[in-house]
Amino acid sequence: SPETRAVVGLVGEGAPANVLHTLTFSAVSTGALGHAFSSAMLPLLILLLLFIVASLDQEKIVKKGLIFLLGVTVTYLLFTGGFFSWFLLPTPSWLFTRLLGVVAILLALPALKALFTPRPLFKNLPESIKKLAEKNPSQWLLSGPFLFLFGLVVSLFTLYAASPTLLGLRTLFAANIGKIVVIPMTFYYIFMFLLPLLVLVFVLRSVNNRLHHYSHERGGLDRREVELWKKHNVKVFNFVLGVIIILSSIWMLVV
Repeated sequence: SPETRAVVGLVGEGAPANVLHTLTFSAVSTGALGHAFSSAMLPLLILLLLFIVASLDQEKIVKKGLIFLLGVTVTYLLFTGGFFSWFLLPTPSWLFTRLLGVVAILLALPALKALFTPRPLFKNLPESIKKLAEKNPSQWLLSGPFLFLFGLVVSLFTLYAASPTLLGLRTLFAANIGKIVVIPMTFYYIFMFLLPLLVLVFVLRSVNNRLHHYSHERGGLDRREVELWKKHNVKVFNFVLGVIIILSSIWMLVV
């Protein structure tokens, strides 16, 4: 046709004529879960585990995890709305993941060492750094606003691996086609995309609760014994997460 029209794409003979009919729950679920289990999700997984390991109050795993994932949700909603196109390029993500991988390994090493010895990993630090460490500035970074901001920013570097389904939703939204279908499907896509991390957060919370009850069982009525068991179980918990962080970081560096 000589008239100007918005073209979404071409389909095969067996495909529905209306592109909105391709947005079935099974198709969107497949695209979202494929994205969720890709290597692009490793930065989100690593950062989420680092927050849990660094937290002094691991009783709030679910709360902190949900705040972090809320930031991720906002990024993906804005992306579907047409923002952050620059992050579709692989180069920024490649540079960021290399930096994050190295930093994550360095940050996870103390969690491994703490299980075997309470002595600090790095000795003979300058007095200024020791004083700063005593103030524990990391807890500022683990506050709600910072967790939300980290989720918002880090998720930008996962956009390059967006599935064709998400890119299709983005194109339809930009072309103002079927928003009554596109918007709900976008929310559903993001939910399915984040579902593995949501499940992980609740599983880690359950494990943490079991370790807490185990400490009371082993310590009995002796409060000091209970506290010793709690500290030991926290070290074991963080050790396991530290191993996962290091292995995930190595995998992220080599893929």
